[in-house]
Amino acid sequence: MPTNAKQVTITYDGTAIGGLVTWNLFQGRPREATFRPLDGTEPVSRPLPPEYGTCVLRLYYDPEDAGQQKLIESLRNRTTATMVITHPETGGGPGPGPGGGSSATDTFTAFCERFPLQGSVNQETPIQSVSVTMRISGYVTHVDP
Repeated sequence: MPTNAKQVTITYDGTAIGGLVTWNLFQGRPREATFRPLDGTEPVSRPLPPEYGTCVLRLYYDPEDAGQQKLIESLRNRTTATMVITHPETGGGPGPGPGGGSSATDTFTAFCERFPLQGSVNQETPIQSVSVTMRISGYVTHVDP
């Protein structure tokens, strides 16, 4: 669910992430394993831990931003922390939308999987951006206002 980040606040390990342009929260999916016995009896399916999904942030890179530094530390050290997305409520679950001034939150644990920098060789517009991929490592808890 891509959204404009204008009315969105995202924190990681309690620190706000600056330079936010857009974000995507991909919900995971259930997984299962199917066992097919060699003796020809019926296959049996068993549930596995779910795939929780990812959260992708597009940011303007700022080496002085404390939130972005937390993401880099997570990438370097492979550590998880709590991530909270506060956004206008749609009334229908996670995602942006009109909320009459009220905000909803999505809370989950995650770690930084990718933090690739992109830049420009044009000196007039030396914009550096980054598309950060956060691997969600637990259930996403959505709270309506």
